[in-house]
Amino acid sequence: MLPQGLKYSKENMWVFIKGERAKIGITEFFLEKAKEIVGVSLPKKGEDVDKDEVFGGLDTSEQVIDLISPLSGEVIRVNNLVLNEPEVIVEDPYGDGWLIEIDLYEPEETEELLDIDEYERLIE
Repeated sequence: MLPQGLKYSKENMWVFIKGERAKIGITEFFLEKAKEIVGVSLPKKGEDVDKDEVFGGLDTSEQVIDLISPLSGEVIRVNNLVLNEPEVIVEDPYGDGWLIEIDLYEPEETEELLDIDEYERLIE
């Protein structure tokens, strides 16, 4: 069941938008493909992320999966918990398993994100 109040990207990232800030994480649907996560790489605070570009990766026991940013902005917070305990991403993807928080460079990019109904149709 997808949480209400989030937006989604076609690359299976969720976004919680508050003003001109966005918290970004991975959807459960995406995680079903990843199975076991043994590591995660994320940008550092102060770095830029660009919409539709790779900003990090998930290390699974079988492969590294690219994380594609749904929006452009400056990283203002990185979730150190998932860096130290990547299994939290699987255990609580919409809560403690968030990845980064950014200050948006182009807030209008949020209009391209999917709402819950559009995302559910996409993953059916």
